[in-house]
Amino acid sequence: MCAINQPVVVGGSSSWATPGSSTPPSFNKAFAIGPGYAPVPYMLVAKITGGQFIDLADLLPDNICAQEIEPQAFLEGKLMTSAIKKWVIKMVDIISWIEAFTIFRMVRCHLFPSRLKDLNQYKLLIIQTAKRFSDNSWLNYDIAFRKEGAATGSTDWSHMNVDLYNFHTKSPTSLSAA
Repeated sequence: MCAINQPVVVGGSSSWATPGSSTPPSFNKAFAIGPGYAPVPYMLVAKITGGQFIDLADLLPDNICAQEIEPQAFLEGKLMTSAIKKWVIKMVDIISWIEAFTIFRMVRCHLFPSRLKDLNQYKLLIIQTAKRFSDNSWLNYDIAFRKEGAATGSTDWSHMNVDLYNFHTKSPTSLSAA
């Protein structure tokens, strides 16, 4: 398990919420998931709560630990870190995706509790797509959908993007025959 080197917001506690406030508080702390999991670094928390696209592989526990031990050096009194991602685990199967998306959902719903239903519906769509197609169609659709959501500021993931879905679930043979 990784060491905790930064302040932590404990998942599930919402004592920071200001009733009636339309402006969400900013996260400037890591987010504690629970036993057996390293806290999500605050840089990822900020991206998730800010609606930016993130690679879900960054949220896998082994990859969070790898981010914590990235090479660092001081240059002219400033801390410099490597921008190269060193993933221990790549996102290749639905189980890894479910684990990472669950962590994503916990962080996102901590700040926006009303998103729980649509994010659960989205997760079920991805699971059904993974069951239906033997290739990585589900992963390709997920990445495209989340990138578009980040670009457009979409706040409801309960509906399938039919164009993206059809594009990413077509078999290579049907694409070449068209």
